Amino acid sequence: MYSLKYCMRDIGKFKTFEGAFIKLFNLLEEDIEKDEGISLQLLESATWIHSETAPVPNLFYDCRDDAIDSGLLVDGELNEEMVKKYEE
Repeated sequence: MYSLKYCMRDIGKFKTFEGAFIKLFNLLEEDIEKDEGISLQLLESATWIHSETAPVPNLFYDCRDDAIDSGLLVDGELNEEMVKKYEE
């Protein structure tokens, strides 16, 4: 299981990293579209995905890099084929 924390708020638990990242990406997009956004400090230090089996959580940039490596994030956008597979 993967726990998502967004701006120090517990968002929920997800079966996969991909499911948690999709939710994170969508939350960021929603805040940007509402012209609210978040501070860089909150993004870098208070937003993460934590696996039950990992000793420490993956902070935002690690999550982004993992999403790119897996093909979930391509050119700054979610890969829609993978979204359909992993969306919870």
